[in-house]
Amino acid sequence: MKIVFDIKKATRLQVQQYMTAHIERTEIPDNCNPELTHLNRDLIPHPKGVDRTQAIVDRIKATGVTVRKNSVVALQLILTATHEGMKELEHSGRLDEWVDDNMKFLCELYGNENVVAATLHLDEKTPHIHATVVPTVTGKRRSKNEKKPNKRERELEEKREQKALQKHLKSGGTHENFKRGNTKKRRYTKKDESTYRLCADDLYTSQNLYRARLKYYNDVGMKYGFEYGDDHMHDVVPFKNKKKHQTNQQYYEEIGREIPELEQKKEKLKQDISKTKSERNVEKLKTSAVNLGTNLLENIGSRIDLSGRKQRDEEIADLKNQLFEKDKDIAKLQIKHNNEVGELREEQARILTHHNSWRENVINCIPMLWEQLRIAEICRKLLSIENSTIKNILSFATLTFRKIRVANPENNKTYVAEGLRVKVAYSDKEPEKLELRLDDIEYTEWLRRKEEQRKQEIALRPKPQEIKRGIRM
Repeated sequence: MKIVFDIKKATRLQVQQYMTAHIERTEIPDNCNPELTHLNRDLIPHPKGVDRTQAIVDRIKATGVTVRKNSVVALQLILTATHEGMKELEHSGRLDEWVDDNMKFLCELYGNENVVAATLHLDEKTPHIHATVVPTVTGKRRSKNEKKPNKRERELEEKREQKALQKHLKSGGTHENFKRGNTKKRRYTKKDESTYRLCADDLYTSQNLYRARLKYYNDVGMKYGFEYGDDHMHDVVPFKNKKKHQTNQQYYEEIGREIPELEQKKEKLKQDISKTKSERNVEKLKTSAVNLGTNLLENIGSRIDLSGRKQRDEEIADLKNQLFEKDKDIAKLQIKHNNEVGELREEQARILTHHNSWRENVINCIPMLWEQLRIAEICRKLLSIENSTIKNILSFATLTFRKIRVANPENNKTYVAEGLRVKVAYSDKEPEKLELRLDDIEYTEWLRRKEEQRKQEIALRPKPQEIKRGIRM
C-alpha cells in the first residue's frame, strides 16, 4: 500500500475545458458510477454559481497578478493511495479523518488562500481527492547565470552600433562625441519582492516536488500505514541522475588498472580456444570411425540377410491381405453412416414442419406476441432494464425513471436522461404494430434529437487558441 501524490500544471483554457468539467461532473466520464455521484463532497465550499474556474479567477484578481494567455494559473493535485489501502481505510471508518489530514497538509504547504478548491470523489473505483492550487508566490525571481555573448549576439550588437552611429551623424554629431556601448538591450527595473506573482515553475522544481511528496508521506501517509513509493526519498539530490564528468587523467588511469585483468582474460581465452579445437578434432575422428563401422556392418548384414528375404516377402503378403479386409470393413461402416444421416434428415424435416404449424397457431391466437418480443428486445438494448420492468412497460403502463442511461446502438453513444417517461403505444401509421415512446416521442426520433443536441454542445465549446510566437533574436 503506497501513497499517490500526483501534481500537474494547467492553463486557464485547460481548466475550463477539462479540469472543471471532469471534477465537478458536468460531463459524466466512463470510469465513474453515476448512481454514486451524489456521494462526492466539496471540501472547500463556494457561493452559489461559483465553480472551480471562477474560484481561480477570484484568487488571481485578489492578488492583482497579470495573467498571460499561456500562463499556468493552477496546479492540479490528486491525493490518494493504492486501491487496497483506500478501501481498507474506508471500511475501517477513518476516511473522514484522512480527508481532514489531507486538507491540513495542503493549507500548510501552499497556504489557505491559494488552495481554492478540493473535491472528494467516491463514485470511482478508488476514493481520491482533487485539489486545485493557484501558484502565487513572493520573493526573489530565479535568474540565469551571466554568460558571455555568442557570435550571433555580437553581430547583432555591432549592427545596432552602426545604426546608432548613422543616426548620430545625421543629427549633426561627430565620431568623436559618439558614445559606444549605449545600444545594449533594455534592462527592466526589478519589482518589489514582497508583491505576488504567478509562477508555477517555482513550486514545480525537482527539489520542491521532492519536499512536497516527502512532507505528504510524513504528515499523512505514515499515519495510516502507507509506504512512500518508488522515489528515492533519502537521496541527497533527488530527481537528478546526471553522470559526473570524468577527466582524461581519470579515464586513462582507469584503463591502466584494467589492462592486467584484460591480459589475463586474453590468455585464458587463447587456452580455451586451443582446447576446444583439439576436442573438436577428436570428435571428428570418433565420428568418422563410427560411420565407417556402420557402413561395414550394413554391407555384411545385407550379404547375410539374403536367406531371410523369402520370409519377409511372406510377411508383406500377409499384411496386404489384412489391409484389404480393413478396407471392406470401412466400406460397410460408410454405408451404415449414410443411412443414419438420411434418417436424421427425415427427423429434422418432421420437426421443422411441426414447428411451423405451431408458430402459425401462436400467431393466430396471440397476434401481438411478436410485436411485444420486438419491443422487449429494444428495451434491453436501449435501457438495460430487468424483465420485471419490461413486463410493466408491455402492460401499457407509463414508467418514469429518475435518472437512467440510454444507449444509442447506431453510434455507440450513451445519454444520461433525468425524469424519463417510457411507455408502449400503438403506432399511428400502422395500428397493428407497437412502438416504444420516450417522453411521448418515438424512440428513434428521441435518439436523433439527443444526438443533435450533443453535437451543438460540442460546437459551442471554446476552441483552443493557437499561440503565436515571434522570431527569437
